[in-house]
Amino acid sequence: DQQRAWDAWQHAVATTGTYSVECRLRRTDGAYRWWLIRGMPQLDAAGIVLKWFGTCTDIHDLKVAELEISRTNRELRESEEKFRQLADYITDVFWMTSPDFSTMHYISAGYERIWGRSTGSLYANPHQWIEAILPEERDQAFAAFAPIMANAPEMTVEYRIARPDGSIRWIHDRGFQVRDAGGKLVRLAGIASDITGRKRTEAELEKTH
Repeated sequence: DQQRAWDAWQHAVATTGTYSVECRLRRTDGAYRWWLIRGMPQLDAAGIVLKWFGTCTDIHDLKVAELEISRTNRELRESEEKFRQLADYITDVFWMTSPDFSTMHYISAGYERIWGRSTGSLYANPHQWIEAILPEERDQAFAAFAPIMANAPEMTVEYRIARPDGSIRWIHDRGFQVRDAGGKLVRLAGIASDITGRKRTEAELEKTH
């Protein structure tokens, strides 16, 4: 992790570009947690770096969930119930659909907290989560899912949704393919996280600098 973070920083310094790296940091009690570190330079009129600024976001729960999903995908054929129990424990949204998104096989309780809509309404209308995406971002967001509907093993996308109360939330969504023993694509699964707080912080930092 240390070398990877250092390499990302060195590349950003050499190119005066932004950097983003996920790494584990050790706390004073010896425990490690996953963090997302992002940085960008402030340049003068000549393009010289005056200073660097950025954000450090604790993504430990998300990384643990992603690692667990990866492991669970391998075991899904033996134990779907184990996946459901894990999904209900995590505050993010665990979802599982048919390969064409026409049927919602499973949605965790986090959907009600983030989307502001009931899980029952999503089972009744599997496209409800898409309809909540802001119209100007809807086509682009859904197009990002196209790769995992074909041959890509995973994908990631960020988009904004409108809740029934009119508030806007930023969502970070990651999807994965689930294949059977014969390699046939049988389902899509993923994790959707509310990153509104992080987006607001980044916007404020950019505005300030």
